[in-house]
Amino acid sequence: MKLKPLYLLVLLLITTTSFATTTPTEEAQEKRIKSHFILSITKYLEWSEGNHELTLGVISNNDEMYNIMTSLASARKSSKKITVKNYSNLSEIEGCNILFITKEGGLSANQIQQLDNKNLLVITEDDEISSSGSINLVKVDGKLMFEINRDMVNKTGIKMASRLMDLAIVK
Repeated sequence: MKLKPLYLLVLLLITTTSFATTTPTEEAQEKRIKSHFILSITKYLEWSEGNHELTLGVISNNDEMYNIMTSLASARKSSKKITVKNYSNLSEIEGCNILFITKEGGLSANQIQQLDNKNLLVITEDDEISSSGSINLVKVDGKLMFEINRDMVNKTGIKMASRLMDLAIVK
């Protein structure tokens, strides 16, 4: 039986993340897995203007996630070129297709809701702001999973493959 790349990615996401107590090495590994996931889902998303080049923004108070994303994005082979940008606040965001807001990003749900989310997929990793994003990366029983907020995805105008929805916790 041949597994599809998305199923392999989700299997990797679930089986390699059990972080009840995390060490710096485990935290770095978790960031790598999240980065791989975010970059991989771009194959299952379609923007209305048919982008072959995407801008992925990262909002975080440290550069580690940005550095990992940049390294992985430059090493990947894909029909979509992905440029990673590091932002310190929402006022800097322009022309961004995907915005990943880390826990350290320090943004409130209210601030995120002020964004013009047309053609902008917001990914979070913090339950406190998850209702403002399209995708939220969560731990369930110590395993990394992802939630999809169907209403927020619909507001973006971005088409999401049903295969991605089938593997998510849909809200």
